[in-house]
Amino acid sequence: MDSKNQSSVRTFLRHLQGTPFRIPKKFRRNSTSQSNVVDAPVAPIEEVLTFEQNLDRGFLSTAGKQLLSREELMFGQRSTKETEEGKHIDRDWETLYAKIKEALRATFNPENIPEVLTSAVEAIQQEEEQDRRWEERRQSGDPPTWRPRRCRHLHESLLRGMVDERLDDDKITPLPQGTEKLSSVQKDIVRMAKRLKDDLLRVVEVVKGCYPDEMDICNVYASMYHQAFSSRLRDVVEFELCEKDSSYVLQWVNIYYPQMLKKQEFIKEINFEKLGKLLPEAVTKPLEEQYITFKQEEMQRQMGRILSQEEQAWRDGVEPELRHGCYYSHLAFDLLPCVSGAIESAEAILGDRKNGHRIASLLKNFLDSFKKFQDDVQAKCKIRGSPKNSRAVVMANLNSVELVRVYLEGRADIFSGDERTFCLSIVAAMKTSSYEFVLSPVHIDLKPTYRNLGTKDWLKMECGFEKLLEGIGKHIEDLRGLNSVCHQELMSQLHLEVSMEYVRRLLKGKIALKNKDMQERAAEVVCGNCQRLHKVFLSEGSSHAWLSEPLTYIAEVIKLQDVNSLQLEIASLALSYPDLSEKHVAALLNLKSNLSKDDRNRVKSAFLDRLSESSCSGGKSFFSRIVVK
Repeated sequence: MDSKNQSSVRTFLRHLQGTPFRIPKKFRRNSTSQSNVVDAPVAPIEEVLTFEQNLDRGFLSTAGKQLLSREELMFGQRSTKETEEGKHIDRDWETLYAKIKEALRATFNPENIPEVLTSAVEAIQQEEEQDRRWEERRQSGDPPTWRPRRCRHLHESLLRGMVDERLDDDKITPLPQGTEKLSSVQKDIVRMAKRLKDDLLRVVEVVKGCYPDEMDICNVYASMYHQAFSSRLRDVVEFELCEKDSSYVLQWVNIYYPQMLKKQEFIKEINFEKLGKLLPEAVTKPLEEQYITFKQEEMQRQMGRILSQEEQAWRDGVEPELRHGCYYSHLAFDLLPCVSGAIESAEAILGDRKNGHRIASLLKNFLDSFKKFQDDVQAKCKIRGSPKNSRAVVMANLNSVELVRVYLEGRADIFSGDERTFCLSIVAAMKTSSYEFVLSPVHIDLKPTYRNLGTKDWLKMECGFEKLLEGIGKHIEDLRGLNSVCHQELMSQLHLEVSMEYVRRLLKGKIALKNKDMQERAAEVVCGNCQRLHKVFLSEGSSHAWLSEPLTYIAEVIKLQDVNSLQLEIASLALSYPDLSEKHVAALLNLKSNLSKDDRNRVKSAFLDRLSESSCSGGKSFFSRIVVK
């Protein structure tokens, strides 16, 4: 069809546009004879719009198809752009592309009509497909000079520029409430993040429906916003930031931004893992070091202040208050939340548990200083004019030390193996020295009653032992003020020390058991004393129930008369308590003054032979701390 005929057809179609089709009169039904028959409505011929009309009405896809048809028609006649029609097509394309850009720029406008954006996207796809077709035809002839248009590339460039503009425009994103006290850097970060979140929500909820699935528009926008936000944060950190601003950037990198993208609305549409971190390690490393240094200095100041307050209270003679029967110290209750908060904050903000370990390591230095303070309190207690609250302070500190121990054992994940072991060793040393400090006056006071043990008076009447029990009971009441764990450990320690002192006094040999009756009586007294001591200390929470065993063994050795039975009993005693020595055996046998020298040597010889043959491992330690001359 020549151009003249084409023009006639277009004129005819425009003439028919909007004109309803009428049936000629001769073919109409007789209205009088068939009045009950209704004429069926006839649809008008579909309106045919010009290129300009399609643009005006937002039918960009249709306008694009018109251009493509003209391009195909022109190429079938001549293949150079220099023709007049080629110039018109090129000019019309620029007009169409301007409309496409206008539709894309209105993407985030709440009043935008999604159908216009959908049509613009279809026009872009049509152009991409036309580029592909011309590429396939390249061997059969040269394509038009405007091909390829690379409309998809133009589309992405336009979106990227639009994202940059939206993040930079502080007028379109009002700051939310509660940001008034933020620094200018922090406000700028909040503003950009809010713009990013709001725009991605619109992409997921509205814009996604205007694009085909293969364009993956949600991840396209997410990647662009991610890169733009990252670029602006890099610009921010190039300046020397204060600690708060530096920390705020890290919080957005490691906490807020990942949390934001993991919202339910985004998680199904955006591949968060593919985006990667907001800032690379090379950029965040200096910020992390700045943060760690600041946190370490802050922690050291806080720890120093906590310890100084305790030291000053001791020097001022302030008696620790009793809460629920326990001496209360603010130290652990101030220290542990401070340590935990700093560690958890570091792990969250820096996104790495190793950095939390660097904060936790400061506890080691603090415990060193705490131990020195505790040692100072104990040492100066003996000096005239020293604060009279020292004993109560030591007990209050013991309660704090126990809380620190529980914390260390329960948080093995935040301490390296060596650091945790070192800290626990300091805690154990502090407990040991504190128990010795608290119990030392007890033994000094009980010394007169200790002297009566293992003597003739002790054997004849039990009033001396009664006084010992009374003294122990009085001091147990004075030792109130520790938490349950420390009280149990203290009672266990006192139980052990009293039992060892009892045996030491017995082995001093101040009494000669000359016959069977005296030995049986002595064995009966030892068993009775053992049971009463056992009952007192177990009722106070001692965990050393085994301490009745060595005294029971000793009573049995004192009672036995047969040498072979003596050998077996001492062998059993040595098996249970590998630290039993030859001196201990000799002192025990010396109590039995009716035992001949030969029998005594036989028993000791059998003991030494068995001692050399067996490793005696796995038993308890008891006799090693009982010195026998």
